[in-house]
Amino acid sequence: MNWTASPRRWSTDAGSHSSGASRSSNWARRPRARSSGGLGQYLGRPVPQNADGHMLGHVRDTGRSLADPATRGYQTRAALPFHTDGADLLALLSLRTPRAGGRTSLVSSAAVHNAVLDLRPDLAERLYRTYFFDRREEHAPEEPPYAAAPLATRLGGALSMRYNRCYVESAQRFPQVPRLEPADLELFDLIDGVAGSPEFRLDIDLQAGDLLLLNTHTIMHARAQFEDHDSPHSSAICCDCGRPCRIAPVPTALATGSPLAM
Repeated sequence: MNWTASPRRWSTDAGSHSSGASRSSNWARRPRARSSGGLGQYLGRPVPQNADGHMLGHVRDTGRSLADPATRGYQTRAALPFHTDGADLLALLSLRTPRAGGRTSLVSSAAVHNAVLDLRPDLAERLYRTYFFDRREEHAPEEPPYAAAPLATRLGGALSMRYNRCYVESAQRFPQVPRLEPADLELFDLIDGVAGSPEFRLDIDLQAGDLLLLNTHTIMHARAQFEDHDSPHSSAICCDCGRPCRIAPVPTALATGSPLAM
């Protein structure tokens, strides 16, 4: 794979699709979960959501916090800033609307990349540097607790971006990981600011039965804080898939072990 590390402008073609075709108040949760898994098999190769090998991630407020390095975003009610998952494709099926909050937001990774190039060309080169991502205790004993990869790569002539500030910053807890520089934090602040700008982002209020499909190479997503129902049931199901047809593969450093998903 040719990873060329000089910034250039990229096309901002979309890489997302949403559908309400699965809306039905009579469609039980278990068949919906099976359908999500079947869709993942059709679109690509479903990959585990965690070290326990669970193929589906159930989004619910478990009372846990991202301050705990063993906690994943889908296990909390906290706001999740713009990020990408570590697989090629993300499928998110809404089972019910939260009691409050939980809005999903999308942004083109290429648009964010190009904005960095326009606004701070002095920082653009850092997009292609190697960063270290915390694996959140989702690694085998013989594997390192972090993965190394650039934020932006060129794969097959197209841009692929992998961004998760939470995991990059929490990887600083490992002494063997190089320290972030002030310019790195400036870059992260700029990415977050551009991605969260109304000029760039698209907000979606998913309804029960809505299905959202994202090419994680080209789309970043975020979630607002939400208030869950007083019920043990999940509000949504997420499924990560590896390398469906016509989608560039994840860089090897990110494809090892569990996906770097929130």
